[in-house]
Amino acid sequence: MNKAPVPPAHCTFEPEDWLRLAKCWHPVARACDIGAAPVKATLLDEALVIYRVKGQVVVARDVCPHRGVPLTLGFHDEHGIICPYHGLRFGEDGRCNRIPSQPRPASTGETQPD
Repeated sequence: MNKAPVPPAHCTFEPEDWLRLAKCWHPVARACDIGAAPVKATLLDEALVIYRVKGQVVVARDVCPHRGVPLTLGFHDEHGIICPYHGLRFGEDGRCNRIPSQPRPASTGETQPD
């Protein structure tokens, strides 16, 4: 289920303009510039992080939902970008795929990549 986009808290655009622009594609970086380190970008007053996982370019909000730390301050491995604060990792779909403080799920047969 996709939610309607919401302007950031300190948006400098008029809400109607932001919503109209948010429906369009905008370049934020060149694919050849996305390498080993997370790349910071801003689009429509929203801080973004750009990184690669398994060759795929991923663009997400530059904030860890746990404590609000910018993910661009972190690093990434082959499974995603890692928050520098508590080590949460976000994968190619932008979702958290590793929480270091939680044990691996054993009963379901699922594993978290290391």
